[in-house]
Amino acid sequence: VTGTWVEDWHKSNKNSNFSALLPKFSLLQRFDNSSLYATISKGYKAGGFNIIANEMSTRIIDLSYNSEALWNYEVGAKYMAPSKRFKANISLFYLDWRDQQIFVMGMMGPSIENAGDAHNYGIDGDINLNLLNSETKNSAHILDLKVAAGYTHATYYNNDNKEHVGNRIVMAPDFTGDVSINYTIALNDKLGSAINFSNSVKAMGNQYFDEANTLKQSPYALWNM
Repeated sequence: VTGTWVEDWHKSNKNSNFSALLPKFSLLQRFDNSSLYATISKGYKAGGFNIIANEMSTRIIDLSYNSEALWNYEVGAKYMAPSKRFKANISLFYLDWRDQQIFVMGMMGPSIENAGDAHNYGIDGDINLNLLNSETKNSAHILDLKVAAGYTHATYYNNDNKEHVGNRIVMAPDFTGDVSINYTIALNDKLGSAINFSNSVKAMGNQYFDEANTLKQSPYALWNM
């Protein structure tokens, strides 16, 4: 086998151009200390080319993959207390994901293919509470608490491999959470110096790393201090 033969095996000069119109529609209703909103928007990711082909049975190989697109539907509410020391947000969302670019394992390694369509819906929210905000002659003391959580149900409703229909989307944890508390001492010096102490716990739910849902990461939490 000569080097020229190997180089010419999948030689290609194919070009691809991608473009998309990405509309967004929003409604917002404001009240004294709160607001309601609804949004419909389109997301898009251009296609491209794989470097390595997984198919070796012919010298005519299509290394390209197409673009993917999704529509996002979201409704939510926001609230801020008159003192501005308490804030809360909550949202419900639904995504319809078409022609998802999926890493597919083949004989020569992984490649990207437009192998699936998916639905993704869930809820997320957060609260922010200022527990302390005092000022002395030489410094200011601020203590903040934040709690955030979200649930996502993301599954394939169409897939080139029919056995994967109904499976969970790759790297889409079903639950995320974050609890953090921050204490800041702002010094009244010419440099505007500050000392910050941060303590947080971030949680991740079940997630998978392949469309067959055989490679699973169990729930875990990270403590940062």
